[in-house]
Amino acid sequence: MLFRLNGKPIDDTTVYHIATNSFLADGGDGFVAFTEGQARNTSGGYYVSNAVVDYFKAGQKITDEQLNGQRVVDVKK
Repeated sequence: MLFRLNGKPIDDTTVYHIATNSFLADGGDGFVAFTEGQARNTSGGYYVSNAVVDYFKAGQKITDEQLNGQRVVDVKK
């Protein structure tokens, strides 16, 4: 499998820093590319759920354009 970044092939001698959820990092849905990394750090220092909460706590909003047709459900406690 050939991976590209900005249209250019990935360089095997370059260190790339990526962020993903633990499901994909562990090969979920057959996506094993991340499991083959040599210097994996899967300590889970900052979870996606925390990032979403922090985003809204900071007063940020998501616009219709950003949603690109996705649905949003208002969930109340």
